[in-house]
Amino acid sequence: QKSIADGFAQMAALTPRGSAGAERPAYTLNFRKGGIIGPNAFALPDGTIILTDELVELARDEDMVLGVLAHEIGHVDKEHSLRQLYRAAGATALIMLIAGDIGASTEDILVQGSALISLSHTRAAEREADRYSVELMYKAGNDPAAIARFFELLRDKLGDASESDFFSTHPATPERIEETKRYAAEIAGKGTGG
Repeated sequence: QKSIADGFAQMAALTPRGSAGAERPAYTLNFRKGGIIGPNAFALPDGTIILTDELVELARDEDMVLGVLAHEIGHVDKEHSLRQLYRAAGATALIMLIAGDIGASTEDILVQGSALISLSHTRAAEREADRYSVELMYKAGNDPAAIARFFELLRDKLGDASESDFFSTHPATPERIEETKRYAAEIAGKGTGG
């Protein structure tokens, strides 16, 4: 945990939010037992990032774990969670403003519908966070393709090889692998004057 936390702190310091003198609070990494959610990592809008022990165990490679953490930092830095909450709440509020008092069950349907409407934005946010991971890992001197290797691990170990991303908040794994590998090669080429 200490080695991962140190790598996380190094990357966080390279971000506008995590740099010395930043107005907003820095990032906080919390290790937790995943239980029912299993191997996972997620970011809260305040910069708190939760990493499950199961993800660390699954990856067994510190660079892959750091690549996932860089991806989560990207979600916070780009304010993806806040934007999604605003969109879902905004769509519901607009419908309620137009329709008036609609009742609790209709409101529940609207909230769930608003979440579905925002899925395409979420897929775009996932792609943006993937690219952010590649860039931040490169800046920190880590393997910029680590997130692609993590996606390959998910594909191989968990059978996540779906070509479809219909009703999914994440782009299809094969697409993410190819895109992040390509972008990592591009970033590494720029850094070496290629």
